[in-house]
Amino acid sequence: MKTINLIILFNLFMLAAISQPAYVLTQSDMPQPGRINLVAYDTTTNVSIGTASNSSQTWNFSNLQLHYMKVASFSPTSPYQYYAPSFPGSNMYTYGPSFLYTSFFGGAPVDQSSWGYMFWKTDATGFRIVGFRGDYGIGDRNVLENPQELLMGVPAALNDTFNNEASWKVVFDVVQSISNYDTNYVSSLKKKLTVDAYGVLTTPFGTDSVYRVHEYVTTIDSVYASIMGTPVSGYSFPVNKDTLNNYYFWAKNIQYPLAIVHCDKNNIVKDIEYLKDTFPNFTIYGTVYEDMLSNPMTSATVQLIAKDTIDHLFGIEEIVNVDNNGHFQFGSVAGGNWLIQADPDTNAYPYHQPTYYGNQSAWSNAATLHPTSDTSISIVPLFVNAMNTINLNDSGWVGGTIYESISSSKSTATLAEGINVFLVDSNTHSIERFTKTDHIGTYHFKNVSNKSYKVFVEIPGLGMDSIYNIPVYNSMHNDIDYVYDSLSIQPYYSSSIHAVIYEKNYLQIYPNPFNEITYINLGNQEKNQEYMLSIFDLAGRLINQKKGICRGLISFDRNDLTSGTYIMEIKINGTIKGRAKISVE
Repeated sequence: MKTINLIILFNLFMLAAISQPAYVLTQSDMPQPGRINLVAYDTTTNVSIGTASNSSQTWNFSNLQLHYMKVASFSPTSPYQYYAPSFPGSNMYTYGPSFLYTSFFGGAPVDQSSWGYMFWKTDATGFRIVGFRGDYGIGDRNVLENPQELLMGVPAALNDTFNNEASWKVVFDVVQSISNYDTNYVSSLKKKLTVDAYGVLTTPFGTDSVYRVHEYVTTIDSVYASIMGTPVSGYSFPVNKDTLNNYYFWAKNIQYPLAIVHCDKNNIVKDIEYLKDTFPNFTIYGTVYEDMLSNPMTSATVQLIAKDTIDHLFGIEEIVNVDNNGHFQFGSVAGGNWLIQADPDTNAYPYHQPTYYGNQSAWSNAATLHPTSDTSISIVPLFVNAMNTINLNDSGWVGGTIYESISSSKSTATLAEGINVFLVDSNTHSIERFTKTDHIGTYHFKNVSNKSYKVFVEIPGLGMDSIYNIPVYNSMHNDIDYVYDSLSIQPYYSSSIHAVIYEKNYLQIYPNPFNEITYINLGNQEKNQEYMLSIFDLAGRLINQKKGICRGLISFDRNDLTSGTYIMEIKINGTIKGRAKISVE
């Protein structure tokens, strides 16, 4: 009888073992550097998320719709990411606006930071947040999480549980004085991650075997006062409490959740995000040298600038500092055409001018990068010998103001700060001086010797329509003004400027996908309002921009935009009206 009972128990055990999934989630299934994940959001609530169970389940999310989109992009911190040493243990990072983070950013203040860095760590124990650095708000400071927040633990199989506590703190108004109160903002959380179900999930991305991971989080944000680092009794209070209830669906080898379902405390679905596609991203890194002798330039910034071949205006996508060895690094570069410009610190290197990769002064002559793998480059900023031999007895003066405008009215033009301006010998075409416009858009060159000059304004993507010829003979020229729009740079001596003419324009996009041109229908309510149309690559970097006054229907010409998938964003009077994926064939 005992033998029969043992056989029955053994058979039941084997049957249970066979019914359980045989795979285990490991480090290799967590997010990895060098990947971009395109994530779609659906605000639907009529899906079944199933229940915690040891039996296999089927989840059908195939009818999810794309209501709006975000991007989760991860780049390696090696070899030269500037802030990585301040975030020990991190092996990847994300840089950009908040929409790059989907909802998978835990308790970090991504929505409030707007733009910034997040530093992550994937190791044998799971996927964690090491810390963050915002560009605005609480920006310009490195914030480490201690303890670190666990976003997903590994190794993980059915019924595994991970408990986690995490916290970060920011101290404001830090003045080491016994009479000064400092404000401490502390965000703390407790969470439980439970692998509570398994089965097969179908989404628009495909069908995969998955584990469902239930995340239940309680968060408390509080503020307290301190003096010289010591808390002040009676000056502490909570400012926010919240409960998060989410379900993650993880599969082998995908390296990102196939779906994330956000629920309220009663398990009522609020919205869903699902993986739409994945792409590789690349790193551009290198060294800025002071001279051909390979002495590194230790104080400079380097700019990553998007370019297309029809000379449209593009913004600076990212600006980084070089480290003490002249090294720099850009991550999440996903195709496209790119310029790299090194801008030496004029205090340390007063005679070295801003220079593009390819050792060129002008963007139109610079070497263009179209990376298909991680790429290493070097830049040697050009030395302007004439600046080293200025005669202080020369009394010539050349100056002016640079404006940005999309209309013909000078009164509505914006004063352009930080624009590179070059003074060029009209005969030899050599650069004699260089400078940048100040905060009110003005520039000037003093102690200019007697000869004929031209003034060039250098803006990536823009050519100059015409140029001033300036004969200097101990004379002053204070009105050498320029204006630029999204097409070109022109002298500003006429009563009107070359206005940018746009066809009609909004966010019902058709055709999509498209070959040459597509249209965006905005509707009558937006007529005569100022719009800005922005095209981002899948790493969230600005590729193209167009702005004007709404006339009803906006046309967008691909020009030389390479085939692929992009994100289009529409702003009306500075407010985002929507984003959509576009496909260029």
